[in-house]
Amino acid sequence: MTQRDELSMKTILTTLLLSLVSATAFAEDLQVKQDVEPETEHQLSLTIAPLWILNGQPQGNIEVRVFDKWSGSLGLGYSNRASLPLEESDVTHIAISTSGQIRYYAIGDFDHGMQVGAHYHYFWTEPSTQGVKNRAVGGHTTSGFLGYKYITDIGFTLDFQGGIGYFVTSDRDGQEVDGSRPVAYWAADIGWSF
Repeated sequence: MTQRDELSMKTILTTLLLSLVSATAFAEDLQVKQDVEPETEHQLSLTIAPLWILNGQPQGNIEVRVFDKWSGSLGLGYSNRASLPLEESDVTHIAISTSGQIRYYAIGDFDHGMQVGAHYHYFWTEPSTQGVKNRAVGGHTTSGFLGYKYITDIGFTLDFQGGIGYFVTSDRDGQEVDGSRPVAYWAADIGWSF
C-alpha cells in the first residue's frame, strides 16, 4: 500500500467517523426536542355543515376521541323547509333532528385519517301548513359510511363522509308508513378541534 493510498484511507475513515458522530448528535438533539415539544393531539372537534346551512337546514356536530383510534359523535339539526309528500301534496314541516356516530380510524388517527363507522339519524316533525292531517311525524336513518378527516396544526378541521343507509318514516303511533327506502348518506363539515 502506497503512502498516497494510506492517506486516502485515513481521510475516508476520518470522514466516516465525523459523519457518524454528527448524525448521533443530531439524532439526540432531535429526540430532546421531541421530548420537550410533543405533537399536539386533539381530543374534541366541533363542526357545522355549511351546505345545509345555505339550504336553510343548520346542523352542528361534536366529536370526542374515546380511545386512540375510536371516537363518538353527536349532532343536532333544525329545518323549516323539509317537505314530505302527504295525502298527494307536499306539506312543509318544521323538523328537528338528532344524530349519533361511532367512528373507527382505520388509517391514520383522530387528527388525520380515514374513518369507517355507523351513523344513526332520528328526526321528528310538526306541520306548519294549517288544516292538514299529519300522517308522517318522524323517522330515522341507519347508515354505514367511509370518511376522511384532516385537522391542521392550529385546529381547523375538514370532515367528509359518504355511505349508504335505509330511511324509515313513521306515523304518530310509531308504525312504519310509505316512504321508507334506501338512501345515500353524505356529509361535508368544517369546524375547529381542541
